[in-house]
Amino acid sequence: MLPLNAREYLVSYPAGTEDAMFGRACLCRVAERTMVQIEWFGTARGDLPNDQRVYQYGVYSVDGETLTFQLLNSDVVSKDIKSAEELAKAIEANRENPNLFKEKMVFRKSAD
Repeated sequence: MLPLNAREYLVSYPAGTEDAMFGRACLCRVAERTMVQIEWFGTARGDLPNDQRVYQYGVYSVDGETLTFQLLNSDVVSKDIKSAEELAKAIEANRENPNLFKEKMVFRKSAD
């Protein structure tokens, strides 16, 4: 993850792999919750995600040099939502659902 400016970051996942996807990440407020919006724009070869879905949302926490990230679970909140208003309503409706987000992914700052 590299800062692009004061509000946006360049992300690569999975980092260091031939098929890594690159995207722009920024913070947003959805249903009174701070979330991360990622817009995937392709691989180094210019390929887009296989399913053509370029936006993902998640939550994060930082502890020292460790970033923990969880993507919004599309089994709980439909990936076919068309507007920010619909997204906010779906997240709010599932606020207490323990499966609202997928499993935690843990990233540590590289020593390089």
